[in-house]
Amino acid sequence: TLSNAQALQQLVDMGFPEARVNKALIINHNHAQMAMDWLLEHEGDADIDEPLTEEQLQRLENEEREHERRADQEAVHRLMEMGFSEDDILHALESSGHDFEAATAWLLGDREAVNMEDEGGFEEREGSVLLHNLMSEPQLQQALSNPRVVAALQHIIENPEAAADYSDDPQIG
Repeated sequence: TLSNAQALQQLVDMGFPEARVNKALIINHNHAQMAMDWLLEHEGDADIDEPLTEEQLQRLENEEREHERRADQEAVHRLMEMGFSEDDILHALESSGHDFEAATAWLLGDREAVNMEDEGGFEEREGSVLLHNLMSEPQLQQALSNPRVVAALQHIIENPEAAADYSDDPQIG
């Protein structure tokens, strides 16, 4: 498992030894803040500079897979509530590197905010910040659990002039 070079450099610049930072980043799945907290919490441990064993690395990898699986199950459930098929959801999640917002954008037909790459991932564009902000709004998440709202959005995406058709609908408008 390789650590994120930018996070590594940031923590080394703070004065932590590189080998220690690399270990902290691996243990904390490349989250710089969590790695820094781990470094501060464990700086007095006798084994802090010991490299991770193959067994420890395997356990961390299994934990990461399990976390990803649970996150995907939650995402599948949420997206199925919005009316998407499980096959489409699984494809979108796999293609987006398990990024919920990017998968949702793709499922909603926003092929311009994210672009599928040959390797199967999504490339973020300017619209993804707006999408992230929108998807973090509880009112929008609640609205997207209504199949009528999802159907209306899909219709409007395909035919923008249709937006006026929904302006007087109390469940959608």
